[in-house]
Amino acid sequence: RAEPQAALRRTYGFTCDCKACCIPDIATSDANREQVKNLCLKIATRKCHNIPPETLIEQCLEGLRIMRAEYMLMPIYEMYLHEALQVMYERTGRSSKAAKSAEATLVCSRPYFEDGAPRIRMLEQAVRDLKSRAAQ
Repeated sequence: RAEPQAALRRTYGFTCDCKACCIPDIATSDANREQVKNLCLKIATRKCHNIPPETLIEQCLEGLRIMRAEYMLMPIYEMYLHEALQVMYERTGRSSKAAKSAEATLVCSRPYFEDGAPRIRMLEQAVRDLKSRAAQ
């Protein structure tokens, strides 16, 4: 974070004091952010297929917790984490949780896809299907 702070000082003449820049333990914070980034990269590149469902669920929930604690406002990361949760909850027969994760994936996807885009339609259908299964 030192480099972005220096660039802000040079270019705009101010020091950022937002919550993300003012976290006291920067080394731990940077390690946490790197952990979330690496997990999302694994999910995005489909390199998490050998992780047991319960382990991946725990990692995704921890990633979301870290994002809140670190003030990481990155919908694309949230989208990957919620989508992985949806799939793992489906695999383990938890339709209600899968439906909630599908809804969260849909919300996080909207900034990146137009209404009516195939991805949005697919997610909307997944939400309906999972809610229907959860109600049975």
